[in-house]
Amino acid sequence: VVRPVTAIRQIAELHKSKDRDLRMLGDLEQALLERAAFLAANSQATVKALANIYTLDSRIPRRVIPYGIAPVPDDAVRLVDPKSDPAAARTVLFLGRMEKRKGILDLFEAIPQVLAQAPQTRFIIAGADNSLADGFQAKHGLTYPAWFARQHPDAAQAVQFLGAVSEDELNRLYQSCDLFVAPSLYESF
Repeated sequence: VVRPVTAIRQIAELHKSKDRDLRMLGDLEQALLERAAFLAANSQATVKALANIYTLDSRIPRRVIPYGIAPVPDDAVRLVDPKSDPAAARTVLFLGRMEKRKGILDLFEAIPQVLAQAPQTRFIIAGADNSLADGFQAKHGLTYPAWFARQHPDAAQAVQFLGAVSEDELNRLYQSCDLFVAPSLYESF
């Protein structure tokens, strides 16, 4: 049984990568999928993408089994007050690996624009910096946080980079933000 998410070849295409190792991983992934007795994908989008990218035999049984979400108690849910002051400080949360595929560069370009309209806004970016693995450091010589600080020095004080966070911290961040952003170029969910 194979539990696929985003196809390696799809990631390589999104990053416009010609890396031989990534191409070899795509070949290995295809061989694994072709030999699978059953595919348990996380979404219909994953099933469709894998079938298109690897031209999988339709006779391989497959089923979508979504990831579960642990519910929180009602008293842990923070409701938004529709009458709150629109000029009040707001917190915007991005959670995910910092990499091109997750749309981090699009968010970086949006931050100064948001701050020009709402200067009291604060941004929290939680997730591992994947700049080395996705080739960003090789191209720019900087991590994503360092690149942002260099490109947008006037906006840097409004952005907090947390790195990878625990599950408890993740829950706290979701509860404390006013807006969650997910600018991904592709998500298998």
